Amino acid sequence: MPGILDFQAMAQQLMNQGLLGNVQPVAMKTKPLDKGIDPMVTTEGAIPSYGGGSFKGTLYHGTNTPFDKVDVKKGNMGTFWVTSDPASIAKGESGASGTKHVIPFEVELKNPAGWKEYDKYSTGELMGMGYDSVILPSKNGHFDAIIFHNHQARRLK
Repeated sequence: MPGILDFQAMAQQLMNQGLLGNVQPVAMKTKPLDKGIDPMVTTEGAIPSYGGGSFKGTLYHGTNTPFDKVDVKKGNMGTFWVTSDPASIAKGESGASGTKHVIPFEVELKNPAGWKEYDKYSTGELMGMGYDSVILPSKNGHFDAIIFHNHQARRLK
């Protein structure tokens, strides 16, 4: 998709300019689902372990400048990042661009990719395959999500 930057190409460009050290891909492993759990169906607020499950609930975004409407064009590589762990933003552990304001958003992710897809494809490729977001579970039981479209997140007051 035009206008969507590929992370690997961007990282390579920054390395060539001497602005970023050598970046090596990280392989992420997931464990199989317990028997009886359907990875394609999750309940509201559940944390899907794999792409394909949906999510609807409150997630949090860290910023130094408060705003009311999501604009993915202003985000990292044309995306909007949120997390299920607001404390990680306040502690500076989430990778959020800012920590002054932790803003809650009502988020709906209908067809998220997971670690497997995120490690293999660019944002543009994921969008071309029909994914509307990415859910990246962490070992602490929380997750980060990458949103591709403005309408997927609404600021809560």
